[in-house]
Amino acid sequence: MVVITEVIPTDLAMAIDEVCRKNKSGFIYSASLGVSGYAFVDFGTDFPIRDENGEECKQYIVRNVSSDNPGIVMIDDTIGTGKLAFSDGDYVVFKEIQGMTELNDNKPREIKYVSPFAFSIGEDTRKFGEYCGGGLVEQIKVPKMHNYKSLTDSLNDPYNDGKVPDPIDFSKFGRNELLHVAFCSLFQWAENNGGLPRLNDEESTTAIINLARQNYNNLKERNVNWINNASEFDEVVVGNVARWARAQVVPVNAFLGGVVAQEIVKFTGKYTPINQWLWFDFFETTSNLKDVDRNPLGCRYDDQIAIYGREIQQRFQDMNIFMIGAGALGCEFIKNFALMGISSRNGKTIVTDNDNIEVSNLNRQFLFRKNDVGQSKSQRACAAMKYMNPDFKCADLQSRVGPENEHIFDDKFWDAQDFIINAVDNVKARKYIDSQCTWHNKILIDSGTLGTKAHVQLIVPHVTSCYNDTQDPPEDSIPMCTLHNFPAMIEHCIEWGRDHFTGYFTDIIRDAHELLNDPGKFYVELKKDGNATFQLEKVLLQVK
Repeated sequence: MVVITEVIPTDLAMAIDEVCRKNKSGFIYSASLGVSGYAFVDFGTDFPIRDENGEECKQYIVRNVSSDNPGIVMIDDTIGTGKLAFSDGDYVVFKEIQGMTELNDNKPREIKYVSPFAFSIGEDTRKFGEYCGGGLVEQIKVPKMHNYKSLTDSLNDPYNDGKVPDPIDFSKFGRNELLHVAFCSLFQWAENNGGLPRLNDEESTTAIINLARQNYNNLKERNVNWINNASEFDEVVVGNVARWARAQVVPVNAFLGGVVAQEIVKFTGKYTPINQWLWFDFFETTSNLKDVDRNPLGCRYDDQIAIYGREIQQRFQDMNIFMIGAGALGCEFIKNFALMGISSRNGKTIVTDNDNIEVSNLNRQFLFRKNDVGQSKSQRACAAMKYMNPDFKCADLQSRVGPENEHIFDDKFWDAQDFIINAVDNVKARKYIDSQCTWHNKILIDSGTLGTKAHVQLIVPHVTSCYNDTQDPPEDSIPMCTLHNFPAMIEHCIEWGRDHFTGYFTDIIRDAHELLNDPGKFYVELKKDGNATFQLEKVLLQVK
């Protein structure tokens, strides 16, 4: 794998890509350019993707298989397995089918989605035996071959096999194609002038805008397919790319770094790589900045000042932030805060986490080292940030945020904060923090991760919905009737065994302990549990 993370001469980048293609190596070319950037991925020809999404394979009980062309399979929706999680192009195998035994050949069959409880197998089942009942259908992962164009070809036509790359922002249709023209024009100008233009250099910016307009018009005149999807030529967008291309902004670097790191993982064949370009910009963050002082101060924040101005930087430095949680998300947040200069003058960032560092945390909570194990997460996170930026003002606490600690987190405390950052995985804590932010009229940023998935929610009181206004979708669960009476799938059997183990080795022992220590309380609580039959069984277990 070869990864390039800055703009280099195009001929050199194309030459490296060709060497990688010949040697079956992965190639990623990316750059963070102020508040815009790109990533290009080339994994060569016949690249096998063994697991497109990383999700666990699903299994369902078969209810019926039609004798038709193509055959339609109905799943049993009465035992709590949920709606069909298959989609077009997935592969399945059948087991224990009665009657239509031809399906039990363990042959992977590609399916097409029909309804939440049915799919077709693309095969004529009229020549098979008649379906009598039973059977399981299980999703399997089948390697799929993908081909990628070279950088040389992709610069001229960024669409791979005519497919439009996924947009990163659905509110900016046509922006991707315009950004591609802008970046290619920037490359041309940089090669002719020995590097990227100086920050906020209007002469260079004008030259790049003119070059981009010329390239844009040439593509339009030639009626090149992909340029027809581009938005109208926008001088502001192209100018912002050129004006700030040399700037390195911490949150943008963090974002693109995460994307590129994930693409490196995908070279193993797990997850679907980018196809093949990813373009992005965050120019909306600058749209309301008029007549700001962007003159540098000769400090570590000059790149941010070049984009957002001195006033915004001073507001960063005077900002008070309260962050709950110093785990994987908390480490990333506080690192960005310190390097951006937040709370580095009159402000303060307060971090609270009542947890200590464990060895298992070290693979993702990157601020911690082996000798930190056993120490407070919030304390070690603040110490690491003081090393990165000595001006960063940070205070650590080890107190839970909840009603029991309102003598610590009182009204005066909440009113002093500018932003609240949620980096906890506890729903109860999130709900409490959200209620406090609503009451004290504070902006809350809530986020969470689950493996390679993540979410973020910006909550502005009286403007957006609150965290408590929404409800997370219920997790997949197994109904107790299925667990006790119809344990037909491996998940059912595991849960059935777990339920019995808990009953015999945890619940009975706890009940016996309570009965011996306080019989009166035991029988009072017993009357609150279930019906008379359940209560009798619970007493008989203690007698035994």
